[in-house]
Amino acid sequence: MSEYFKNMPAIYYRFDTGTSHAGKKIDLVHQKLVTDISLRHRLKSTIKSATYTKYNYTIPDGERPDTLSYRYYGGFEYIWLIFLANNIFDPIFDWPLSQDELRKHIICKYGSLDAANSGVHHYEEVIQKLVPASKGQDRIEERFYEVDETRYQIVAAEGDGMERTVSNYDYEVLHNDSKKEINLIEDVWAEQILETARNMFS
Repeated sequence: MSEYFKNMPAIYYRFDTGTSHAGKKIDLVHQKLVTDISLRHRLKSTIKSATYTKYNYTIPDGERPDTLSYRYYGGFEYIWLIFLANNIFDPIFDWPLSQDELRKHIICKYGSLDAANSGVHHYEEVIQKLVPASKGQDRIEERFYEVDETRYQIVAAEGDGMERTVSNYDYEVLHNDSKKEINLIEDVWAEQILETARNMFS
């Protein structure tokens, strides 16, 4: 990550006005030297438009960005490439939690695992059930959308099992699992992209 920011130029950011404790506008004409992270978008656009080979990757439980960077790219300095390729801004909240971290997060947020399991996060209406692949038949994915409680009750009354309640616990697990599917740019391109970043930011 340090390699990423090390190559970004610094700019002076100007602070013109502010608000006093009394709520009045006051002049704060000063400036501060900061890293110009707006160039991140330029680099991302460059990578997106290039024909780099990407692979789907499922993050196993407990794997950290630094260990993945070292294992796949051969160095810790490529963590930023993993983040950039997957539009990850916050390495804490955009990266999946381990099972133990997720359990602690749920308990902290909802009070206990029982409370999380008993609380309703939202309701869903299934409009297409999953149909497994069979001979002469492709797999048909399940389709559903979120509904309010009134619509949920109407669908439930029809008795065909097309309604679903998602608990707070299930939501947190599904939300965390969705972060596990990422893309990895093929390792043979890593050094070339790093050099592109150095030239772009110089």
